[in-house]
Parts: sequence; structure tokens; C-alpha cells
Amino acid sequence: MPRPGLEDVNSPQEASMERIAILVSIFASVFAAFVACFLPLILSGSKAAQDKARARRLAEARMNARLLRFNI
Repeated sequence: MPRPGLEDVNSPQEASMERIAILVSIFASVFAAFVACFLPLILSGSKAAQDKARARRLAEARMNARLLRFNI
């Protein structure tokens, strides 16, 4: 007589691990969606800071050019 298989029997620990795996996958997908939505907004803020720094450097270069013209 063949022994009954235990393939369909789940222990409480395995059921708990499956629930945790599902929760982790949901959390990962929500986190990825959050990053995909807000990463462009964060990077656009750094673009504004780069533009501001570039404008400051250009103004400083113009001032240096005027000072050199007047030999000060």
C-alpha cells in the first residue's frame, strides 16, 4: 500500500510565510509605484537648483569681465 503524500498539507508556518511573501510583494510594488511617480518631481527640483547656480556663475563672470575692463 503506497504512503499518502504530504504535498497538499501546509503547516501553519508555511501559511504564515506565504502571507508574508504576499505582503512583501505588495509593499515592493507600492514602493516602486511611489518612486516612479515622485522621482521626476524630485529631479525637477534639482534642475531648478542647477539653473540657479548657472545663472549665479554667469553673473559672477560678467562682474569679473567688467572689473578686468576697468583694471580694478
